[in-house]
Amino acid sequence: MNSDRVSITMNRNLIYPEDARKVIDALHKGLRYDATVAVLGLAAAKSPLAGDTPDFSVGIRYGGIAEDRAVRRDAPGLLSRFSLISMVSRLERHAQFLLLQRRWIEYLGGPNKRMDGPSMLKILRRVGLESRGGPVKLCSELVVVNRLMRFLIR
Repeated sequence: MNSDRVSITMNRNLIYPEDARKVIDALHKGLRYDATVAVLGLAAAKSPLAGDTPDFSVGIRYGGIAEDRAVRRDAPGLLSRFSLISMVSRLERHAQFLLLQRRWIEYLGGPNKRMDGPSMLKILRRVGLESRGGPVKLCSELVVVNRLMRFLIR
């Protein structure tokens, strides 16, 4: 999973729109990974137990055959919920990266303006506060501003 993680560091080398595409590509790759985890739950539920003894193939164990059966029975629901939570978290994180790029570009406004340390810190704080509003607000109001919404707000 380490190969699909995206590490965004905002510096003077921001290349737009290529860097935004990298964030979106990493998001898609991560969402595909999360969806596969949900499918894994179905496979785990169908995996047979070896006899009437607990599975000792892992180094840490607490429980017996009844717990193994319960986990296999509940795996589809548990892993589906885990997958959904991971998808929402991933979406929030990547939307925050895109918002940071947007605020960076808005601040610079042209090729001759340079970013200084205090301004970058101000942008980071603003993006941190804006992203606390949740994924719906982050995506629909801050990262992508819908032209119809602009018209209705006026």
